Amino acid sequence: MAAEHEIEELQLQLESKVCGLGVDARVQLAEHLQVETKELGWLALSKRIREKIEQDVSEADDKKTLLVGLVAFVDGKPPPLEDETTEDKALNVKQQIIFVPNATDGSIKY
Repeated sequence: MAAEHEIEELQLQLESKVCGLGVDARVQLAEHLQVETKELGWLALSKRIREKIEQDVSEADDKKTLLVGLVAFVDGKPPPLEDETTEDKALNVKQQIIFVPNATDGSIKY
């Protein structure tokens, strides 16, 4: 029951954000959703976007993840990674440091 309520809240949040988008941002969202944008007016494009979102949500196994990702896309932010804790993020950053020995003087650069 709580999950359904959360999904409904995300749907309302997404709908609100989509309604507030400008023309260019709405076209970007349509392209992201793979909605044809040619020869569509403002209203027709908005209707197609809403229909596509409803279709995708109804077909999705994980509706919450889909909606969170779409809200993040509309906000211009990358969607959060699944089950990533602060400790995981710090570990990922530490693992990305590469040490390269300098062949001429034996020092290490990174």
